Amino acid sequence: MRGSRGSGRRASRQIPVELLSFPDPIRDMTRATPQREPMDLADRIHAVLALDPDAPGVEFEDHWYSWGELAALMRDIDAALSEAGIGDDAAIAVMLRNRPSLLGAMMSVITSRLCVLTVNAIQGASK
Repeated sequence: MRGSRGSGRRASRQIPVELLSFPDPIRDMTRATPQREPMDLADRIHAVLALDPDAPGVEFEDHWYSWGELAALMRDIDAALSEAGIGDDAAIAVMLRNRPSLLGAMMSVITSRLCVLTVNAIQGASK
């Protein structure tokens, strides 16, 4: 028995739209306006890193790395790829390890707009 309120259907309530919209400075920053084109993922990553470079960004093994440190790691990886002569159409393999350097490497390749190939360290070479 579903209760004594009729057919057992729940009455649907409409939630006012203003209660569902929260300010999102990153979304607002990336939205297209007459003065600016919309941002892609690479542009959005750079925008987030530039918001507050000294702010804690990633915690790993009880140590916080700032967004600025992550951006510096990305610049180092970009420089190494350039020095190696990696072209714009290259695919970059990234070994999946649980380290902050993985995040820096992935973000570097994404913001360089290169193709990312992930390599799982747990799987054997035959996979």
